[in-house]
Amino acid sequence: MYPKKARRNAFPDDHIAWYTDTPPPPLLHVNRESRYEALAIYGPHFATHPNARPIYLCLSQDVVRFTDSLLPHMPQGLLHKIQHVITDTKDCAYYGSYHMPTLYGMQSLRELDIYAEKGLVYEGDDPDRFIDLLVSEFEDVMEENPGWECPNVRIVDAQTGKDLKFIKGGAKIPGFLPEE
Repeated sequence: MYPKKARRNAFPDDHIAWYTDTPPPPLLHVNRESRYEALAIYGPHFATHPNARPIYLCLSQDVVRFTDSLLPHMPQGLLHKIQHVITDTKDCAYYGSYHMPTLYGMQSLRELDIYAEKGLVYEGDDPDRFIDLLVSEFEDVMEENPGWECPNVRIVDAQTGKDLKFIKGGAKIPGFLPEE
């Protein structure tokens, strides 16, 4: 199944509209009975004014793909239900510091693929230093919060598709609850 890409437009009057190039599931268009069955699996998400047309997703199966700059703008209810995300980033150096609190709060997230685009911040004497920095930011959060169910994180070179790093998901100490 191809990832469903979510995009966002900002309008001058501060309205946000989400859209996708991925068509809705065909079952929604066949007849009333198939629509009823499809709506048991797929739910409407991202419906906003002025674009009231929702994006239909099955959050336990579908992969949601978007640029990392959209992560802070995702609806909170949806963030807690998404299980597999692909983000495209141009800046691995700041990815963790900007997005780690959001990722930490995504309770159902099981798989995270980060497509890192090579650019000025990714080149230099040690091209892996920013990738290593990103990995260390995940490791730091796992150390500070040993009960956090970290998703499996795959960092991929956006140009070649080659896997650069992998972080095994799961909690460092399963069932650990922080002291209050």
